Amino acid sequence: MTLIVMTVVVIACLIAGLAFYLFMIGTVLSRTAKILGDCLQSVRTVAGHAQGIGPGLKRLNKSGTDLLGAMPLLIEDADAVAAKVIPSAAPAAPSAPAPAGRPVAVGATAATPTQPGVGYMDLAPDPAPASHPTTGVGYLDV
Repeated sequence: MTLIVMTVVVIACLIAGLAFYLFMIGTVLSRTAKILGDCLQSVRTVAGHAQGIGPGLKRLNKSGTDLLGAMPLLIEDADAVAAKVIPSAAPAAPSAPAPAGRPVAVGATAATPTQPGVGYMDLAPDPAPASHPTTGVGYLDV
């Protein structure tokens, strides 16, 4: 008789445990459904706001396509300006070896400390050296 009572008690505990587990799963799933409903509402709001962007985006894509078509002309103009600034007879400066322990990017040359800077803000060593143009190269100087 004790064995039958113990079996019934164990089965009742097992069923109670499974019922509690199913109740917890149902609670978590209903909370997840509520959160997903809120997310759906937020996505619909964002989609409504994004509808006004569509015509402007088409115009931007058209501008990008026009710019892409103008790239060969821009490259030709840049080559013309570069030819005006740097004479074609000037020999190319030899590249210096990379300093020990420091990697140099592919296609880049390591700067040498003896090389004078020739940039926009650098002062020229001479008032008007022959290697530097004395006239400005601007948008209309082609």
